[in-house]
Amino acid sequence: MAPISRRTALTAGAGTLAGLSLPLPRTAPDLKALLTGDSTGAATSANPVNPRVVTHVTSMQAGHGWAVGLLGYSWWHLAQGVSSAVGGLIAVWCFWWIGRTRSLRHWHGPPPPVAVRPWAFWGAAAVVLALCLAWLPFLPYRLSAHVTGVRLMWSVGLSLLAGAAVVHQVSTRRAPESHAR
Repeated sequence: MAPISRRTALTAGAGTLAGLSLPLPRTAPDLKALLTGDSTGAATSANPVNPRVVTHVTSMQAGHGWAVGLLGYSWWHLAQGVSSAVGGLIAVWCFWWIGRTRSLRHWHGPPPPVAVRPWAFWGAAAVVLALCLAWLPFLPYRLSAHVTGVRLMWSVGLSLLAGAAVVHQVSTRRAPESHAR
């Protein structure tokens, strides 16, 4: 019996172990050869491999055995999508609940007095957001949903930070005594 390695042919069908398409050992010497490997055969081949290392068992072709989930997608792909959606819904609910119950004021008290300049804030935020969004189609991995999602979150965060920085600059230039509390 050949040892498990990258060069071992994994064939589906009868004599497989839990749907992993690994040949079942029939005798004790075969089991020992499977676990310890045959160093003479692996080291002398044109492409030597470590016969004691099992590699790429989980990267078998999705289409047979335990790798297939619902609608032809792998189970881990579906689990990742479902868990991301559930996590997103929980985050939205948490933000709604914190806002609805005014928990921030309860936790930290009333906000300090600051200058309110909505035109300066939203103007700067809109400009920075437009610049960030204009670059998204030209960046690598633009079709990857999780990469684009993270870039969108960074763009929104950067635009809000830019708006706050502009309001701070405008406020300190016009009336520096208003912040002396």
